[in-house]
Amino acid sequence: MKHGLMNKLIAHRGGKYIGLENTKEAFQGAINLGYYGIELDIQPTKDGRLVVFHDLNIKRLANVDMNIIDCEWDYLKTVLLTKVEVDQQTYHGHIMLFKDFLNLIKNTQCRAFIEMKETFSTFYVHQMFEIIESSGIDKNQIIIIANLASISILIEIRKINQDIKLQFVAKTDYRNYLDDCIKYQIDLDISKSIYLENKEEFIDNIKRFHENGLEVNCWVVDDTALLKELEEIGVDYITTDSVNYPPLNRSGGFLSKPAYPPVTQ
Repeated sequence: MKHGLMNKLIAHRGGKYIGLENTKEAFQGAINLGYYGIELDIQPTKDGRLVVFHDLNIKRLANVDMNIIDCEWDYLKTVLLTKVEVDQQTYHGHIMLFKDFLNLIKNTQCRAFIEMKETFSTFYVHQMFEIIESSGIDKNQIIIIANLASISILIEIRKINQDIKLQFVAKTDYRNYLDDCIKYQIDLDISKSIYLENKEEFIDNIKRFHENGLEVNCWVVDDTALLKELEEIGVDYITTDSVNYPPLNRSGGFLSKPAYPPVTQ
C-alpha cells in the first residue's frame, strides 16, 4: 500500500536550516517549502500564556537556567534564542505565542501538529481550544498530540470533542495504551526506533490502526531509504528534521533547489 508520503511530510519544529526550531522563521520556511504539516510544542508560562517551545527549561537555547512555567511572558519574549546547527550555521530567534503561530498558518494549507507538553493541565486544554476558536483557523488543520505523561488529557479531549484529530506519541513503553487509542479514536505517532527494533510488530500495529479508521505517523525520519521503506508498509505521515531530498510543492513537483543539505548516511 502506498500513501504518497512525499506529499505528507511534517516539519519537526518547523523548517530546519531555515530558522531556529519552533520560531516564526522556521515555521514560515516550512510553509514556503510546501510541507504537509508542522509539528510544534506548546506549554504554559507562569502568567498563564501558551507559548511555543520544546524544552521545559530554556537553558539549551538561551543559556539561562529557567523553566518556562516559572517565567512570565513579558520576560520570555525578550529572550534571544541561539543554536549552531549541524550545517555549522548559527540561528537566532525568539519565543512566540501559540496564538501568533495560528495566525501565521491559518490561511495556508499546512496542518498544525500541536504537542502539549508535560506542564499542561485540563485548564490549559480549555485555554488552548479557546485560542484555536478565536483564531478562526480551519479545524481540519489542527491535530492535537500528547505523550504518555498526558494521554489521559487526550482521552478527556475525545470525550468532549468527537471531531478533532488526536495523536498519541508512542515511545518504548506504549503497548498498554494501544487499546485506549483505538477505543477513543486517537491516531498513533510512533518513534522510528520502535520500527527498527521490531518491524513485524510495528506492521501489525499499522494494520490494526488502519482497520479501525486511524492513521499512523512515524518520527523522526531523516533519510530517503527508511522513508520509502515506511511508505511501503503503509505509514501515513512522516515527521522529519532534514530528509535528504526536497519536500514537494503544492503542485506535486519537486522544488527546483534542495531544501536541505544531504544527510550523511
